[in-house]
Amino acid sequence: MTAAHCLRQVGIVKVKGKTEAIKLYELTADEQNAFLQQFRDVWDSIDKNELEHARLLPKSLIEQRPDDRVCMMMFSKVEQALSAGGLFDPIIEMQEK
Repeated sequence: MTAAHCLRQVGIVKVKGKTEAIKLYELTADEQNAFLQQFRDVWDSIDKNELEHARLLPKSLIEQRPDDRVCMMMFSKVEQALSAGGLFDPIIEMQEK
């Protein structure tokens, strides 16, 4: 990885048959630094359990990049957490190997 690349955390995944979840990252180009910082802010808000704030951030990211499936997934998970009383589970459980 060079200085011209960054990592974006896209989720926490637990694979069928495993007990531990792992963080999953995407390698991206450096030109996306402002976008990536906004995306990190979403994770920071989730870590602080500030879900109302976290709901707004992916919405603005989706407006910038409507085809970004990671942002769509993040927005959906935050919405689900808010409708379930604010319990956010960041782990995506894979049902198939």
